[in-house]
Amino acid sequence: MEKINGKWEVRYNNSSIPTLRVNHQYMKMLKNRKKLSKEEKKDLLDKLNSARWWVNSLQHRESILIATMNEIIAHQLEFFERGPGNLHPLKMEEIANEVGIHTATVSRVVSDKYVQTPHGIYPMKYFFIQGLKNLSGETTSAEKVQKRITEIVKQENPSHPLSDQAISDMLRKEGIICARRTVVKYRQKLNIPPARFRKRQRS
Repeated sequence: MEKINGKWEVRYNNSSIPTLRVNHQYMKMLKNRKKLSKEEKKDLLDKLNSARWWVNSLQHRESILIATMNEIIAHQLEFFERGPGNLHPLKMEEIANEVGIHTATVSRVVSDKYVQTPHGIYPMKYFFIQGLKNLSGETTSAEKVQKRITEIVKQENPSHPLSDQAISDMLRKEGIICARRTVVKYRQKLNIPPARFRKRQRS
């Protein structure tokens, strides 16, 4: 994907996928089907229909993939414009409704697919993120909460590192409801050691 004339454009990289097309020899045989037996005609038509089905299926999958990515961009525009730490809560159900397909189809489409962005290469599943409720009832993405935890730890007093409960309390004062156990989970995910170890590292 790249930004062209102020608009994000999605391009499907199919360089590693062989080009599929119906064999011209079969088409030639079909034109001269009068020379074929009834059984040969049936066999030929079955093969042609099967080939066309595969070609159409691949084209359909590509169009769904691009449509899905376009909707992801629309929902996560802040990430593509500004980079990591700017994701918003997003469920597959939302994208499915926008594209007009089942949630299970979205799950299959994004599975093992990657997108090259100006900020690096990310799996498509990366852009689907759960959120935490804030005191006003709105939802904040887990990524933004993790970013804030990182900032809090960087700004803490090195001699008196904040406990997980203290971080949870600070987030609550900022309007973000994040239980202590959730702070622990995010801290571990961010490879931030517990308070007692942070104090040792800085001493």
